[in-house]
Amino acid sequence: MRTVVMGAGRSGLAAARFLAAQGQPVVLTDSRPDPGAELELDLAKAGIPGVWGSHPLALLEGCGELVLSPGIPRTAPFVAEALSRGIPAIGEVELAHRILRGRGDGSRVLAVTGTNGKSTTTDLVAHLLRVSGLPAAACGNLGTPVIEAVATGVPATVYVVELSSYQLESVVGFHAEGAAFLNLTPDHLARHGTLEAYRRAKLRVFERQDAVDLRVVPAAHPEWWQDAPGAGRDARFGWTPCEAWCDG
Repeated sequence: MRTVVMGAGRSGLAAARFLAAQGQPVVLTDSRPDPGAELELDLAKAGIPGVWGSHPLALLEGCGELVLSPGIPRTAPFVAEALSRGIPAIGEVELAHRILRGRGDGSRVLAVTGTNGKSTTTDLVAHLLRVSGLPAAACGNLGTPVIEAVATGVPATVYVVELSSYQLESVVGFHAEGAAFLNLTPDHLARHGTLEAYRRAKLRVFERQDAVDLRVVPAAHPEWWQDAPGAGRDARFGWTPCEAWCDG
């Protein structure tokens, strides 16, 4: 069975290249009518066939799994048809997580989500880990795809992963030993429809946590996270309004 990777952005290309390098039959499809000669040549060298300009349903024949780029919603017609046929649809983050956990090399995952400040926090945490002597990689939404970081990572690496709501829509078994939800303001409502749906997508970062994992959340806004899934232990940051007032 082949894997169909939908979307030839940085995330989709990284997923397709990784799968092809592992010997997994893979097809890349993108709505762009012309990928450009350089990309087409690069994909040909990697043994990755591309389908451009549309997503024909014929690609679902013999497809065992669909890997979605973050910009593609699960409501897209091609994705909806795949799901109706029982074909699982995951994101590149989920694919990377599956590979990482399969290694069992002592690596860990710290995830960062929220509306603002994700990239800065992700980079800062990775930097602090590195200067403390731990191998760490900042990856995810801020630039380097997670699958790319995992493919080149060494054992016992701490992967600090910035996650957008788009990426969190397509996680299944993703598990972070530590996860931070920084803040929440209205964003991406054209995709999610409502602020509540957007918030729910963000909360998926905690979904697979158990009692030994850490859930980092803002003390001043329990309404953002108090109904979060998972069993992680709360570590609250910031002041509540009362604490700020009492401090003077």
